[in-house]
Amino acid sequence: MNLKTMLIALFLCLLAVSLAIGVHTVNADSNGSITFAGGITLFSPVNETCNSNYLTLNLNLTCGAGIQFLLTYSIDGTTRGSIPLTYNGSAGFQLFAVETGTVPLPRLPSGSHQLTIYEEACLNNYHGANPPGAPFKPTSPGSDNYTVSWTDTVNFSIAPVTQPTPSPTPAPATTTPTDASASSVPELSWLLMVPLLLFLFSVAVIVGHRKQVKKL
Repeated sequence: MNLKTMLIALFLCLLAVSLAIGVHTVNADSNGSITFAGGITLFSPVNETCNSNYLTLNLNLTCGAGIQFLLTYSIDGTTRGSIPLTYNGSAGFQLFAVETGTVPLPRLPSGSHQLTIYEEACLNNYHGANPPGAPFKPTSPGSDNYTVSWTDTVNFSIAPVTQPTPSPTPAPATTTPTDASASSVPELSWLLMVPLLLFLFSVAVIVGHRKQVKKL
């Protein structure tokens, strides 16, 4: 048995001892992350009540060398797609590796929701002295390919988003004229009467003078 096969066998033994098999359902824990079977640590959504309709699925996966993982997810029973994994560690052979998965979730309405993560691990072309133990099973009798799957579910809710109540726009004030202002007529300034009086006085003087001339 070469070194790589021995390390894979060691990882499988640790996996069989430390991880549970089957469906794992928990309520979201607002105090921190959630660790599931299969090496998944879920960071969000984990809050029991979230204040946003837009959430991000964020997790880490601790995986063993030579094992291929496929992660998909669903929300409220509707399959949404796969969870791409990104390895940010150093190059070269390692017994354990940590990969990161981040997926923006679609807009969710207020209320209760359920996120389910489906994890499938495959170990292909295994030629160790001893076959992998539980939870791995051969894909077919006598096959060198082994597989195991987990289903992990978390329940969370989204608080109602309260919209601010718009303040009513006050109606423009209208001014109703009073009876006095409506019926009042602008008064003619007395200064305008002076030229008119002078003109009338001049006409009267001229007419009187002409009459006196005719009498003479």
